[in-house]
Amino acid sequence: MINTSMSSFKHKYFLHILFLAGLIWSSCGGNLAEKLKNIPTAIGSTNQLTVIADQHLWDGMIGDTFRYLYEGAYPMMPQPEPLFDVRYYTPAQVSTESVRRELRTYVYLADLSDTASAATKQVVADLGNEILIRAKTDPGFSNKVGRDKWARGQIIFYVLGNGKEELAKNIAGSFNGIAQRIHSFDESQIRAKTYLSGDNNVINGLITEKFGIQLDIPADYKKAIEDSTTLWVRRDLSDLTSSLLIHTVKYTNESQLSKEGIKALCDEVTRKYITTNTPGSYMLINDVDLPMYVYKKDIDKAYTLEARGIWEMKYDYMGGPFFAYLIKDPQRNRLILIDAFVYAPGKQKRDFMQQLEYIVTHLKFADNI
Repeated sequence: MINTSMSSFKHKYFLHILFLAGLIWSSCGGNLAEKLKNIPTAIGSTNQLTVIADQHLWDGMIGDTFRYLYEGAYPMMPQPEPLFDVRYYTPAQVSTESVRRELRTYVYLADLSDTASAATKQVVADLGNEILIRAKTDPGFSNKVGRDKWARGQIIFYVLGNGKEELAKNIAGSFNGIAQRIHSFDESQIRAKTYLSGDNNVINGLITEKFGIQLDIPADYKKAIEDSTTLWVRRDLSDLTSSLLIHTVKYTNESQLSKEGIKALCDEVTRKYITTNTPGSYMLINDVDLPMYVYKKDIDKAYTLEARGIWEMKYDYMGGPFFAYLIKDPQRNRLILIDAFVYAPGKQKRDFMQQLEYIVTHLKFADNI
């Protein structure tokens, strides 16, 4: 009898809680849902950023410093292309046009010593009055990061300084970190564009079987050439060709993993496999018109040498940017060369190179999968 009464009490109590929850949701929860529904999703493409700053700052040393860094040349292109596509708005322009508040990536530039500045007022409203004190007392303080200020999927960088000279110095000092954060933020969009057509499971399986690596090739890439050591896959559009050439060679000595070694191997492989309809033509690295740069990095924890530069077709009028990764296989006595290159005359090539880079940098050895 006691158990029955207790059960009935619990049941009534539970119904009462549900009733109260319903009242709360109808009074304020509905408004919350409406507010969430009315928050727009941020728009914009990769490598685009919007600067918000006072006009006199943008027209002077501050704007010059920012443009020099963020509109600097993307590495190793036949014609100069900027690292970022930069647009500029004053605080008033942002406040009066809603579409200007719905972009993906923003950078505020604020001289906090100018408390009458519209940009400074907005920064203080976003970050709090303590920001003014910290800017004066903490010499290591230069920037902050925010999210979703006006729209979902937004990132906002606040670059600050107590005076113009300090602001210019902080723009330069924070550049590498902010640029890296923007590229990481853009990665999901790069992936979406790269694999818009899906994955090519047939070629992916062939690469794993042939080379012992997992490389996710987009569905619109087709096999061009295959033999016992080499696979060339390419995407052909009306005005663009993107290529990945994968090749293995026995590892014999450390000189292979040098600037001279990677150049010699790239030229040897492309001379053999890449040609045009012009008799005797072949592809090679052009490090006369632009230098070839070499870097060290890791791909799936394997030692890798990266080369970047431009290629040209000998005896034909063709050329473009390339990067090549020469990877020392940690499990086998061999090197894997992946040569990625684009041919797109008259077109901007930066975004296509980033898509190729996304594919290659996500390589996994089959032993690590």
